Amino acid sequence: MPDAPKQLKVFLCHSSHDKAVVREVYQKLTSEGWIDPWLDAEKLLPGQDWNLEIEKAVEASHIVLVFLSNNSVNKEGYIQRELRLVLDVALNMPEETLFVIPVKLEECQIPRRLQSWQWLTYFPPDERSNAYERLLKSLKIRADRLGIKTNSPKTAEPVLEPRKTPAPAMVAPPPAAEPDSDLDLYIPPEFSGASFTPPPAKVKTWTFGGNEFVKIPH
Repeated sequence: MPDAPKQLKVFLCHSSHDKAVVREVYQKLTSEGWIDPWLDAEKLLPGQDWNLEIEKAVEASHIVLVFLSNNSVNKEGYIQRELRLVLDVALNMPEETLFVIPVKLEECQIPRRLQSWQWLTYFPPDERSNAYERLLKSLKIRADRLGIKTNSPKTAEPVLEPRKTPAPAMVAPPPAAEPDSDLDLYIPPEFSGASFTPPPAKVKTWTFGGNEFVKIPH
């Protein structure tokens, strides 16, 4: 069984007078991700055979949008040749294949050869958003039958790692105060680790104003 195509190929058949609105539809379809629309102004390269490339594009398409206006319906020109080519390809499609969608850009007469297909009304401008959503529903039906995934892949959200609290910096204890050389103190042996010696008979004192003072540690 052949692999399912990755994108739905959509051919945009239109008159050059309707290029602006058709290009708008082209940009919307391109942004879907699962649709590969074909517009001559975007796909044809300099030097390519116009007739041959359009014929190849129509035959390779999964669905064709035929944009209709008073310009395209009433004017003899290239769109009539494209339309004949589209209808020839449609004749070779299995029954009930969703292949041709007429798109009315304004109030106009639907060509007799297209009247068997339900058209889409893509006007006035403030109704285009709703009309586009209806168009997408039809395109998704065709894509589903071809096995094309219509859900654009979502960008994975970044995984946030828990914030690590830095370990507190080790603070060195303040250096021990140097003993005052002018003060003779008795330090018990259990604190000093030295052998026991009897306390001095008298510590150094100072007399101020008839009062005797002794210096004590900080």
